[in-house]
Amino acid sequence: LFASSAAVSFDKSGNALEPASSTPYPLVFQGSELAGVAIRVKKIAFVSIQVYAVGLYVDPKSLGELKAWKAKSHSDLARDASLFQALLKDNKLTMALRLVMVRTVTGEQMGTAISEAVEARLPKSRDADCEKAFAGLKSMFSAPSLKTGTEIVFKRSHGGTPGVTVDG
Repeated sequence: LFASSAAVSFDKSGNALEPASSTPYPLVFQGSELAGVAIRVKKIAFVSIQVYAVGLYVDPKSLGELKAWKAKSHSDLARDASLFQALLKDNKLTMALRLVMVRTVTGEQMGTAISEAVEARLPKSRDADCEKAFAGLKSMFSAPSLKTGTEIVFKRSHGGTPGVTVDG
């Protein structure tokens, strides 16, 4: 289930390469399998700037939950928020989003970028737990800068327990 705007290639070590940035993603990470890769691009004026590459990893036992989206193209997935909503709502789905910075940015810029990406996909009416989690999301990025190559992993274990690690 690779979701990308271009064909995914592989490096000599067998890692999938995110097509726009060539950021390598191992096929297995912390016991989960790579389901897709993408790049976050921020437009400033008329310039498109690559900010981070992202890989979605899903526990192999949970992959059946994603069957409905397996054959969809990148453009289909971009227009259909149902995959993103299913990933957020299904507490049985063990997954990780592994972001790798492809550009150095401030912690504040990253917090804003993550908030924008998530908020655009959240339902307009959210429960109190969702609002609390979203409010804390932006404040998580207190580092003065996130240098190129910095890795941020958002993980959710079975049952919905979230976790975040930065370079570690």
